[in-house]
Amino acid sequence: EEEEEEEEEEEEAEEEGEAEEEEASKENVEGNKVNSKKNIKTKSRSTRRRKETDNDAKDRVGGSDDLDSHKDREKEEKNDGALTANQRSSVSELFQKKAPERVMDASRKLPVTFLIVDDENFPLYSPCEEASWWPHRSKIEDENKKPGVKAMIVRTETRGPKSAMYTTYVIHVKTAFHVRGVSRRFSDFSVVDRKLRAKYPNAPELSRSHRILGTLSPSFVQERRQHLQEYLDKVLADHQLAHSDTMRHFMALTGIPDIGHSKEPKARDPFVEKAWNLSAVNVASLLQQLLQCRSAKDAPREARLLNKIGLLMCEMDNQSEGMIYLQKAVASARLASDRRALLACLSNNACAHFRFGGHAPGIELLEEAVEIAQRLGDVSLEASCLRKIALVHASHGDMLTALRFISEAAELCIAEEDQSGAASARFTAGVMKYEMGDTVGGVEALEQSLLLRCEVKDKLGIAEVLNRLGLALIDIGYHLQALDYFERALSLCQEMGDSWGEAATLRLLGYVHLAQVDGDRTISLDLFRKSLSLSRKNSDQLGQATCREGIADVLMDMDDAKGAIEHYSQAMTIREKATGGHKDPQTVTRHIQLLRSKLSRAKAQVLENDMGDEMHGQRSDDGGGGGDFLWRNDGGVSGSENETDAAFGSSDIIDSTPLKESSNMEFLQQQLASAMTNGAVALTKFWS
Repeated sequence: EEEEEEEEEEEEAEEEGEAEEEEASKENVEGNKVNSKKNIKTKSRSTRRRKETDNDAKDRVGGSDDLDSHKDREKEEKNDGALTANQRSSVSELFQKKAPERVMDASRKLPVTFLIVDDENFPLYSPCEEASWWPHRSKIEDENKKPGVKAMIVRTETRGPKSAMYTTYVIHVKTAFHVRGVSRRFSDFSVVDRKLRAKYPNAPELSRSHRILGTLSPSFVQERRQHLQEYLDKVLADHQLAHSDTMRHFMALTGIPDIGHSKEPKARDPFVEKAWNLSAVNVASLLQQLLQCRSAKDAPREARLLNKIGLLMCEMDNQSEGMIYLQKAVASARLASDRRALLACLSNNACAHFRFGGHAPGIELLEEAVEIAQRLGDVSLEASCLRKIALVHASHGDMLTALRFISEAAELCIAEEDQSGAASARFTAGVMKYEMGDTVGGVEALEQSLLLRCEVKDKLGIAEVLNRLGLALIDIGYHLQALDYFERALSLCQEMGDSWGEAATLRLLGYVHLAQVDGDRTISLDLFRKSLSLSRKNSDQLGQATCREGIADVLMDMDDAKGAIEHYSQAMTIREKATGGHKDPQTVTRHIQLLRSKLSRAKAQVLENDMGDEMHGQRSDDGGGGGDFLWRNDGGVSGSENETDAAFGSSDIIDSTPLKESSNMEFLQQQLASAMTNGAVALTKFWS
């Protein structure tokens, strides 16, 4: 409206100038030549300025020929861009304002896991944090890839003069790196539909209405908005359609290089690791080949075979034989001239020591590997060895020494302009600092890692950092900002085909929506169910248990205690099976105790609801008025003495004693007191 008013004022000024010009020319043509030239220049400048604005709007939006619509779109994009920049403030700045109070504990242990990657047919141990997404890189599949673009119609607006009003649909287009708002009319959707179906016959069809009158009514606009949103979801679900030139112009993504193009071939991600396929290794064949190595000339081949057999034995939990073969591999590598092979054998032998509790010998082997890397002049290998030493110290509760080694590794990578290595080192340092209680320093290191990974376009690494920063934001209560980070991580996981990261992010989104007081519980339920489906596909047992527990929490919040009991029971069964093979069985045991307390609360809630319904029915039959059944003491509870066990199964938390000669009040007080006592004990054990 302000732009229209400015245009009308300019037109009125131009008309007045022209009228004055004509009158002046009639009176004195020669005396008013200068004024007429000034007016002509003013007119030409204003006209040229409007044309440039309209042309810029056409080039930017590229959808409709309506000039007013283009101006509105340009204004909308500017406003939404500014809003997004304000929302995405630095996480470290938020932590400096409101950092959680934590006691610095440098003796806290960091759980570490060991992944075996196939490096040019020479398998290597690659240690990482237990919660790291680095193992996901070996599980990426092209069939799981989805377009990393999302579009949501957030609102509708009625624009234009009263004589020709029209409806625009404001769309928020989100990618992992960009968020922008665009405004589109229904005619723009029609143009996109015509172009897509002309080029791609299998493209979804846009539903149209032949209605002429009442197109501005709220009910019609809302119905059309829903149909347009469904159409966008169908189009963006197809990778080829989502990245076509037509959709890129429609969503104003033409100038963004981070979004893939439909014509570009799918190149291999350089950051994807190739895991060593243990099932494809034939031990008998390796032993047969080992017997053929009899001379010193066969030392390199012998070291390679011994290394493979040793790693395979270690993964099969045959510790003694595995360590023997790895030590033989080191001895054979010393006879060969290949120093890189010796470095790899030393590193694998050290990691095997760490896995089975040998801290001191592993450190000595890695220090020798660092010296060899320095002689070779390979900074990346040296930094990798230093990172392994740091993780070993962190896993044994020496965080300060670990930070010293990981900082040295990061400085080496930065000096050699190895941004990928520096990003990994910064990320590990951030996790260590945050775990030991230095939350501000940890978040700053994570943001540095995020910047480095954005420079090298390591999308899966970016998703991992965004996930960590989202968890940090939850710690200080910024749930809306955490939602933004999780959604960006989800887009990257879907784009890369990381089903494990997608399942984990969906679970976190479900918990964030559940934590909001006025949140939609159906959204949380849908997110947990999607994550559960992916966890089943990935055969992730602990992921399934977490999803079951999340679904049960949502159902309890929705007053569906019976449905929650089923999911709590399944989650507890899965975790009980995983106790034996888990690296930290105490953590699993504490979680099982927490699940038992939740299960007892759900059972008590069902029992209270059932007794309330029964007593309410008795009062209705007696002719009494409504009210809480707790106030009645004039009757016992009918049923067998094992009624509770029949309803819920045997449990050691809710005591099912004979109910004869007990009033309703006494029975309920006894049951609730038993449940609360056992639940409090379980919670105390869990938090201790």
